[in-house]
Amino acid sequence: MSSREPPPDPVARLQVWPTVVEGLNLLLANLGPMAKLALWPLLLSMAADFALAATFWGTPLYDVLKLVVLNLIWVLFAVGWLRLLLLQDRRVVRVFPQLTPDYRRFVLYTLVIALFDLALQLGRRFLEDAPDSLSAPGLEYWLAFLAVAFVKLRFSFVYPAVAAGETYSLQLAWRHSAGSSLALFGAQFIVVFIPLILLSYLANALAVGPNAFVQLLVWVISYAVVWPLEAAYLAILVVAFRNCTGWVPPPDKAIVERFE
Repeated sequence: MSSREPPPDPVARLQVWPTVVEGLNLLLANLGPMAKLALWPLLLSMAADFALAATFWGTPLYDVLKLVVLNLIWVLFAVGWLRLLLLQDRRVVRVFPQLTPDYRRFVLYTLVIALFDLALQLGRRFLEDAPDSLSAPGLEYWLAFLAVAFVKLRFSFVYPAVAAGETYSLQLAWRHSAGSSLALFGAQFIVVFIPLILLSYLANALAVGPNAFVQLLVWVISYAVVWPLEAAYLAILVVAFRNCTGWVPPPDKAIVERFE
């Protein structure tokens, strides 16, 4: 894929383990910038969750507002992180991101894809006998979660494309992920989804009890762990996007001008 014209179909297929290894190497090589980029979204997400819980806890509105707000905060991290991995753009490595028009496009696609998560959250609340946001979800929820995650991954190439400033669409993302969807899902399952599920059950086991300090500590640690998992998710997505579309970064304009 050139920096201007995306191919109509995928140019290569993924393999699970090479994608896992390359994605983890990409993450480990950029741990310092990742921590700096995630600091502000981490604090914002914790503050937003606390404020929403204090106001809307126990209502369906809590699920809706939390989903929207946390997705908007996720955008603040995701665009910079993706630009760093795709373009080696060190200017994005800052605590407070400099918002550009790409952020607006990214927000639009993020909220559209988040509708799958909204259906999942509301489905859990209305279908379970005694839904409790503090309790670990059951097996049925996680099976539904994985099914939703699979569908979302089919559209997810739109994230790196938009972050890199490319003209792209959800339809193209669906076409480019065809043939590699199971491999992409497998890589994310190994690196992100399994740890996320285990974290949910571990946090629930540790938080059970009357000790408010332990519950608060578990809540803080859970948020601190989720953001590296988000970074890993996007790193694997970058590897998949580059391999399936053939995308390469545009030439450095400063270097081109120097040699003209």
